[in-house]
Amino acid sequence: MSALSIAPRGLTWAVFRLHRVSLLLWGLFFAVMAAALLRTRARGIEAGRLNTACAVPPRPGLRDCRDAEPSVVLDWPGQASTLATVIAWLSFGVAAYAAGVLIARELENGTAALTWTQSVSPARWLAVKLLTPAILLTVGGTGLVLLYRWMWHAAPPSLRNSWSYPDIYVDRGPVAVAYLLCALALGALTAVAVRRALPATGLAVVAMVLVHEGGHRVRDQLWPTDSTSMTLPGWWSAGGIDGHPANHFWPLQVMETGVVLTLTAALTATAFWLLKRRTP
Repeated sequence: MSALSIAPRGLTWAVFRLHRVSLLLWGLFFAVMAAALLRTRARGIEAGRLNTACAVPPRPGLRDCRDAEPSVVLDWPGQASTLATVIAWLSFGVAAYAAGVLIARELENGTAALTWTQSVSPARWLAVKLLTPAILLTVGGTGLVLLYRWMWHAAPPSLRNSWSYPDIYVDRGPVAVAYLLCALALGALTAVAVRRALPATGLAVVAMVLVHEGGHRVRDQLWPTDSTSMTLPGWWSAGGIDGHPANHFWPLQVMETGVVLTLTAALTATAFWLLKRRTP
């Protein structure tokens, strides 16, 4: 059997070849983030070991209160919050990439039109363009969420910031993946509508910021509040989730994930409809 006959063929392989550098960079990003989360988890375990009660004078099992707090104890909350922000804001990069590099650039330079003359319909072209990164984002995003949760629970509760802080809340559940997929769909729609890489990139990022802000503003309304929650252990009032005890985390996550995925489906359908309408 010749090498030609066993070589990968088809539109999917062409997409991989065209965007192989971008895919490698995204893979490198996920690998670096995974390593950072694992390192932060190890530091959280160390911080928990060193973050012990103190006494003056020190007694067995109690450190001297006059000694400075170990640096790992002081640094861990900030490190965990920084990683949370990077993961939560990843959707802005996805929107920019989908709009400018993945879709609009090929519409602008005529590569897409050339592909459509080779027995590939515009709908199939767009479907393959979106399916490949959607799978990678789902797998990679799920991995980051699981690693963040693993890192988060390794540290003692006294060192953790509130579960309701926006970035921390997003990163500990499936809504993080939903926002990544929404960013992909939003970028595609923006690219199909504008058909120029640079304007589409900027518009997609602005639109994704508005989506994030909208989610932040309505989040605490997605599940009935608990009027008695102020007396319950684990209640927090910060980051846009007011009146919810900690056991409302999963209901809020499920509701917001459903809303964001519904928006994603609507954006995707609109992108296909607009592409069909604007294609001769």
